[in-house]
Amino acid sequence: MPGGSRRLGLGIGLLVIALFAGRWLSLFLTARLWEAQVSEAAAVVGTRWAILRAGLETGGVVLAAAWFVVNFLAAARVALPPGRELPGLAGRLAHPARRWLVVGAALVLGIGVGRGSGRWVERLLLALHGVRYDATDTLFHVDLGLFVAGFPLWRLLYRRAIAVVAPALLGVLLIHTLGGTLRIDQRRLWLAPRARLQLALLLSVAALVLGWGLALQPFRLAATQSAELGPSEFILRTTVAELEAVFAATAGVLSFLWGLRMRFVVALGGWVGFGIALLAGEILVASRSGDTTPSAALLAPLRPVDTIAFALRRGGPQDLAPPGPGRPLELGPSLWDAETIARLAERDSVRVRAVVPGVVPVGLARVRVWFVQRDSSGGGVASELLAIADDRTGPTGGPVSIRWGDTLFSPGLVPYHRLSPHDSRPGAPAYDLGPAALGVALYSLPRRVALAWALQVGAALRAEPGARIAWRLDPAERLGAVLPFAAWGRTRPRFLDGELYWEADGFVSAAFFPSSHQVRWHGRPVSLLRAAFLGLVRARTGAARVFLHPDADALARAWAEIAHPLVEPAEGMPAAVRQDLPYPIELFNAQAQVLQGEAWTGRLLAREGRGLFPLEESASIGLPADPLTAPFLNESGREVATLLLGTSEGGIPRTVLTAADSTRGVGAPQELQQRWERFPFFQQLRDSVKASGADLVTGLIRYRTLGDSLVAYQPSYSVAPSGTTALVLVNVALGERLGAGRTVPEAWRNLRGEVAPPPVGRDVENRLEQARIWLRRAEEALRRGDLQEFGRAFGFLREILGPPEPRPKR
Repeated sequence: MPGGSRRLGLGIGLLVIALFAGRWLSLFLTARLWEAQVSEAAAVVGTRWAILRAGLETGGVVLAAAWFVVNFLAAARVALPPGRELPGLAGRLAHPARRWLVVGAALVLGIGVGRGSGRWVERLLLALHGVRYDATDTLFHVDLGLFVAGFPLWRLLYRRAIAVVAPALLGVLLIHTLGGTLRIDQRRLWLAPRARLQLALLLSVAALVLGWGLALQPFRLAATQSAELGPSEFILRTTVAELEAVFAATAGVLSFLWGLRMRFVVALGGWVGFGIALLAGEILVASRSGDTTPSAALLAPLRPVDTIAFALRRGGPQDLAPPGPGRPLELGPSLWDAETIARLAERDSVRVRAVVPGVVPVGLARVRVWFVQRDSSGGGVASELLAIADDRTGPTGGPVSIRWGDTLFSPGLVPYHRLSPHDSRPGAPAYDLGPAALGVALYSLPRRVALAWALQVGAALRAEPGARIAWRLDPAERLGAVLPFAAWGRTRPRFLDGELYWEADGFVSAAFFPSSHQVRWHGRPVSLLRAAFLGLVRARTGAARVFLHPDADALARAWAEIAHPLVEPAEGMPAAVRQDLPYPIELFNAQAQVLQGEAWTGRLLAREGRGLFPLEESASIGLPADPLTAPFLNESGREVATLLLGTSEGGIPRTVLTAADSTRGVGAPQELQQRWERFPFFQQLRDSVKASGADLVTGLIRYRTLGDSLVAYQPSYSVAPSGTTALVLVNVALGERLGAGRTVPEAWRNLRGEVAPPPVGRDVENRLEQARIWLRRAEEALRRGDLQEFGRAFGFLREILGPPEPRPKR
């Protein structure tokens, strides 16, 4: 290569290295500055992990590149020597060009294969730390912790070994083919003697890697199919895999001996024998495999592992008792669901970001509400938080909400709390730039350049003096960056000492956990899911704290020790948080899927349309007085005969199965929906609602226990084009008996045969009667000087006497 070309190539190489190094340095510094804004512990742990990640990434790329460079140069030395006439394209290039081309291809391949090693840092640290459950799987009889700590790392190393050996072998074969040292000569494969040893070594390594994969097969079977395989079939498959691994090792040894001048037929015999062993093993396993489903008796021993994997802690009726001394939880029948709440809270200029259940203090009690976060397209307020009562309505069936500090609910939608545009909140923009932003100060040009380059925000370079930039303002994204090995659930608001925090459950999961059922979670199958952490993000400052969940398992405790001091102990959690820690709905959903199995109930979870029953639509938060509920069908699939109740006290989840006999079950959702819609009153009401220009929307069917019987009820709503929503109908069911009414008490009286549903068209009379009641209350409140009660009564009076909903133009 001429001197000018060499210098040009060297300059381009140095420029590329400088760009990569500058990009990495800007990302590193930006991440450390962000972590320092979140918490000191996050900065300590983040720096430690970033250094380890960079070391692993560099080591993986260097080792892979060195491997390919050595193998490719060794092959080129034999196949592409200087001064030798070569056939084809290789003969048109000068020797230095051929060498640089080989080195360049090896470096590119090494970078492509070796990159991504930095993502192994979590698996590596967990494997080095170890996890121990003091419980063994039913087939392999090793501690369950091996499958969540050691086995995933082994799989990663095996995949990386395949990714390194296979391209190297193919690349060496290609170089020898281009150089003519490997060719077809007189219908026979000819290989130069000097190339034999390298190919023999690569074939030996390939055989050993394949044997390693077969040696991992028993662990893979125990981790993924132990709930399906009996002991005899597991022993058969394990024995077959071990024999195949022996044949692979034999092929490797014979390949090495071929490199030491033995005949090629020896190595060929080893690989043919290995192939025959693989084929025979597959045929033998397939001939012994059956399509029969394991019986409940065989699956019953798997229950203890399911209990560990999904926190299936069985409770009893005592777990459903109201809590002890403290502020009571006022509960009425749930009248609203998440979809309906989102529909009524959204307007043309307002977008609903999240709808989650919760409780708010009202006087001396706590009331169950739906928290609604919505954003306005204009104005100085970024978001507002509504607290809409779940178990009550206004006099005309509309929603009622409450302001912070009030002791009474008001009709309509009033903000419970207003958020600043700079607050941390769900759905926050990608970054916040300005003098009031709660982020990193842009006080120097190097810092501006580093942040702009790392965040790809050019506006940071042009920002005014004294500006700051904040990013990752979404609480779930913020917690995910702080603790990347945890998956964070839905975010819910929490008020502590008069200030808003965002709270979320952090989960750990495993795809390979032996002897447990597999469930779908976040679109992928998992065989372990546990609530491991609780994250709190302060809305006003973005500061984050992470606590170990009170129900943390061995895997979560291992992660907490690895991430010390970032993860705080559960005892350090604020008392108000731990007292009312909700049951994680994601965990409850997974538990309901597990309990469908033959090892447990053998019953199917009820369905809503084509999907499973939407448990996440429930307003319950899982406290003892307000359990989560999942309905299970009986053998016929036409009735709900079992309810799974989930309660959490002190953060410890418990599940209670309640069963009804065959005469006290209640219809499945689709069955009930069809029967309720055949009511003449339902038809009349739907026609009346449509005549007013609105739509009749049916809500979620709720299932509850009533003594030793199961009951079901369903609210329905009138939804106008403007979004105005009101409760207009409640259907109830008890066994074969059905009822309907404008309110829950009225529907129960109708079910008992005491009253008939009121005729459609009596709304005017009811409104006038309600108006007289609220007018009298307003007068009494004004006489005694209770302005809050007067404002509430006047609000209800205005709702009752307000103008009717305008009909859409035809």
